[in-house]
Amino acid sequence: MSPRAASRRRGAGGGADCAERGEKDRQAAWIEEHAHSGAAHAFSWGETNELNAENARRRGLLSRMSAMRFVRNRAEHIAQLARGLSDEQLDAIVFVHQEKGRTAEWVISVLACRHIEEHHRSIKAALAAPEG
Repeated sequence: MSPRAASRRRGAGGGADCAERGEKDRQAAWIEEHAHSGAAHAFSWGETNELNAENARRRGLLSRMSAMRFVRNRAEHIAQLARGLSDEQLDAIVFVHQEKGRTAEWVISVLACRHIEEHHRSIKAALAAPEG
């Protein structure tokens, strides 16, 4: 993993990295990091693909129960974070991709919620499929 990707994984204030807390906190970590550093996360698909590959190597496939717990925990965490943010924090640019800045509110309401919903749908579809 590149040094940049490793540094992005650390939580706010140099706390536990996302691997220790679980990748569920990635979007939340961008918001938390902004609160401490004032810097927006510079999103990179390369970094994202590296982290996904690392997670797959480290954890392998989650069981169906673990996958649902992962989605629920991620939703609870992002909701808890959102409830604690001030209007100023919600309006802050915390994410940049292709030179377009996005607010914490956008990261929570669009990016994180959409990501959670996509995972939820795919897990539900897998649960409905016959095991084989």
